[in-house]
Amino acid sequence: MASLTFVTVALCALGCAMALPTPDFSYVREGQCLAMASSGPLNYEMFTGRWVEAASRPNIFRRERQCRDFHFIITEADTPLRVTSGMDKDNKLTEVITELVPKAAPSTFDVQIEGFSTSDLVVVDTDYTSFACLYQCQQATPDRKVEWAFIYARDLSQADVALKRCNKVLQAQGFDVESILVSPTPKETCNTAL
Repeated sequence: MASLTFVTVALCALGCAMALPTPDFSYVREGQCLAMASSGPLNYEMFTGRWVEAASRPNIFRRERQCRDFHFIITEADTPLRVTSGMDKDNKLTEVITELVPKAAPSTFDVQIEGFSTSDLVVVDTDYTSFACLYQCQQATPDRKVEWAFIYARDLSQADVALKRCNKVLQAQGFDVESILVSPTPKETCNTAL
């Protein structure tokens, strides 16, 4: 009887363990954050305004799943902000505001959410009118990183040009551009929601 109870408990434990979802750590990569260089100091005035996300590396931390864009804003206190918006998995509008604290390196920022440092962001390249290539990375452990790339256009009609330019620039600095995917922007959803 004791052995039957043990087998029953063991089978139940195995079945329960199999039913639990396995954590997804695919976004954590081996290595160090890239020492991504920008094309020079960022002109805040020219960079301000709305940018539409043309492509990015998938990011499980983001609430916005489609129709993503961001506004680069300079507050009255000369604080740069990134306001990211889009539609969540339930097609509801969502918005996240992050403060961008300038660092010593040109076009590089410490991304802060409610005063907590989360990662570094580099505006790698931009022409201010049609494309912007951004790299964001957080060193999770000494040998593991969480990194993203964002490719923005001022308008989705410029998405192909932005993607081509940013892939070239990011790849030249060692970023895995094969992991970048075109961002979902279904017209029936994005045109009515944003």
